[in-house]
Amino acid sequence: LTSPHNLVHQDRIRINMHNIPDDVFVDILNKNVDTYLKNNLSMFEMDYLIMTEYFLEEKVDYAIVEVGLGGRLDHTLANLGLLAKYLGEADIFILDGDNFVRMFAPGSHMIVGAGYDYLGLIPFGGPVTGLTLENVKYPLTDCDVDGTTSLTVSNEITEDPARISFRTGKLLVIQSADIIRF
Repeated sequence: LTSPHNLVHQDRIRINMHNIPDDVFVDILNKNVDTYLKNNLSMFEMDYLIMTEYFLEEKVDYAIVEVGLGGRLDHTLANLGLLAKYLGEADIFILDGDNFVRMFAPGSHMIVGAGYDYLGLIPFGGPVTGLTLENVKYPLTDCDVDGTTSLTVSNEITEDPARISFRTGKLLVIQSADIIRF
């Protein structure tokens, strides 16, 4: 998903550089119109939900969402909620020029820095138990964390891949680039 569109509205939603077909876009839009009206959704929020449904129907391996960070806080938080909603159904990434964001379910995960070497981990919707971090500046072993601590933010990947594992909860993973501002 990208915003704004380049030529036509449907080029916001693409798989392998092919726009969502017009008929599919309209079908998904019409199928969910009551939800859109009931919740007074913006065009961007509708596009996000259409994109998510389309990507799930097409069984994409992963989705990259190039919007939703760094602008209005309400849009950013809503997008983070959608990551949680579709956790386990599709790998959805939100990225902008400075941040790469995704949501992890319990288990073991490997993360490659690839220029996004700063790492913030935030429990989402409740505590995370058994958190272990390896190959980072501030490792943890079998730690329980909730959203009331800064213990899991401002870390740094020291060796690729960094390893994250935990037993329960949802973990918002934010990788950030080293930002130099003049």
